[in-house]
Amino acid sequence: AKATINSPNTRSVVLTGRTEPLRPVLEKIFEFSGLEFDYVYMRDSEDVKTEHYKTETVKSIVKEWADKKILEVKVWDDHPKNVAAMSECLKDLQQEIGSLRTFEVNHVPSVYSILPKKQEKTIAQGLLDTLQQSSGRKKPF
Repeated sequence: AKATINSPNTRSVVLTGRTEPLRPVLEKIFEFSGLEFDYVYMRDSEDVKTEHYKTETVKSIVKEWADKKILEVKVWDDHPKNVAAMSECLKDLQQEIGSLRTFEVNHVPSVYSILPKKQEKTIAQGLLDTLQQSSGRKKPF
């Protein structure tokens, strides 16, 4: 992400299956990590499966930007189901949208288990507290 942040021809997008209540935590993690993204998409509710949410959002983004002649899309995800679904989605979009020359969907092995949302938020807050203590910054929220 850091390599593409300042490129005028690149849009860096975070598309996460996490829900909106976790946005402040994610934004603080990005801030502490020195990461900036043009767009951050998060699910409104847990009622929609992550795989469906991500493929529909990718379709929407690519179609919305089709007039800007998207040439390449790169995706990284830690869930094999999402990787397969997004690969299929982008393959279909490539046929539909002539300007999309290439795409790649990369599997990034996960180093964690899926946690209940409350536990995930507690762990994320603990990580931020550790970062804050080691960097001497004020508590982010």
